[in-house]
Parts: sequence; C-alpha cells; structure tokens
Amino acid sequence: NSTTHLKAVEGAVTTLKEKHYAVGVITNKQLDELNRYPVIVLPSVTRLTTEESVAFREFVSRGGHLYASGITSLNTPDGHRPANFMLSDVFWA
Repeated sequence: NSTTHLKAVEGAVTTLKEKHYAVGVITNKQLDELNRYPVIVLPSVTRLTTEESVAFREFVSRGGHLYASGITSLNTPDGHRPANFMLSDVFWA
C-alpha cells in the first residue's frame, strides 16, 4: 500500500543522505534518462507498468545497478498479479 511505500522511501532517502550520497526521485517521465544514475533504489514499489519494467531491465542490462526492497514489481498498476514478480528475471528469482 502507499503507506508502506512512503515509509520505505523515507527510510531509504534518510539512510542515503546520512551516508552523504546524492539522492533524487525518478518518475515515469524520466525513464529514458535512467543511464544518468549509477544506482537506482526501488523501495517497496509494488506496482510497475510494463514500460517501467522494461526500462529497469534495460538499465540493468547496460550495467546499471538496481536495488529493490519488499514486494517491488509484484503487481501491475491495475492490481493484476502476474505469476512472478515483474522483475524476477533481473533478480534471478
């Protein structure tokens, strides 16, 4: 749910800032700019579109690093639950 996601985002941002890492927020409008980032963190992003899944998969295939927590990529935006996580191939699940 959105509360879990927001708490995860707050925790990730706080921890990264405390460690003096530059932190920003990426929206689906920036999917074509993912290569600007060495690491992307998806904190409990339970719902991903196919377009988002493809963009993150391509980011990893080009050498980017992706960290996902919780049940990231478990559902589509309309609540459909595929047989496995949408990014299962990226995380070898």
